[in-house]
Amino acid sequence: MSSTSVLQNESRMLQVSNFCPRFLILPSEMVLPKSLLHYFPAPAERLGAASIYRSKESFDRENEQIESDLHGQEYVRIFENFWLPSRTSDDTRKMLVRSLFSAISSNYDSIVTPEHNFHCYEHLYALAKELLHRTPDRVLDFGCGTGLITQTKIGSQVSVLKGFDFCPKMAALARGKGLDVIEGSIQAIEKEAYDLVLASYVFHYGLTHDDWTMLLSCVTAHGAVLGNFHKGIGLEYAIATLACLKEHCTYQVTESDFGPVLVAFVAPQGH
Repeated sequence: MSSTSVLQNESRMLQVSNFCPRFLILPSEMVLPKSLLHYFPAPAERLGAASIYRSKESFDRENEQIESDLHGQEYVRIFENFWLPSRTSDDTRKMLVRSLFSAISSNYDSIVTPEHNFHCYEHLYALAKELLHRTPDRVLDFGCGTGLITQTKIGSQVSVLKGFDFCPKMAALARGKGLDVIEGSIQAIEKEAYDLVLASYVFHYGLTHDDWTMLLSCVTAHGAVLGNFHKGIGLEYAIATLACLKEHCTYQVTESDFGPVLVAFVAPQGH
């Protein structure tokens, strides 16, 4: 069975009440720690420059130990039951995330709970209106995935709604839902073109200093970049990054049912 078909079967696995497989996504040259071979004995499958390990069948009692051992080996959960090594370079982490989402793109909507994503989008947009004291009219969905934002009410409240995604397969699925999508590099996003950049369940995958700089440049003065951090993952690093970009923005953090929400308010040029 190919790695893609293994991942495409993930939604069916998640529906089995007493079986919860874990998946490790590693750079192909990285060796799995011996302490984890008990849980992940199968040879790795290839996802381009990445490799995937699928755990053996395990039950509820053992699942807690698996997660404890993964944390002990400095692996982090990034999506559902998918884990990455935390000690990798920014470029390697991006490669792993893109490889994962390329592989699961066709099955993504059945793996996640769409209604939860809808509520997150609605919350983020309502919060943006409250904090900006106006209704943002030109909105970019950063990390749009398969285009779930098109199934919210946001599109009816704005004159421009576009998406951006690193993954071409995700972008193609979003276009199929009617979303105008920019794909590939953040550099492809128009400068000072949006009042608001929304990011729903995206920021915990991690943005570099350069990524934040480019993303802020896409927003008009007095606009904002706003997104949640799932379980707070990556928030501390993002705050430290924005603190170094104080000439470009101010920021604040609010709590929500979807994890902490970071809001970066874009300052006028020359501020």
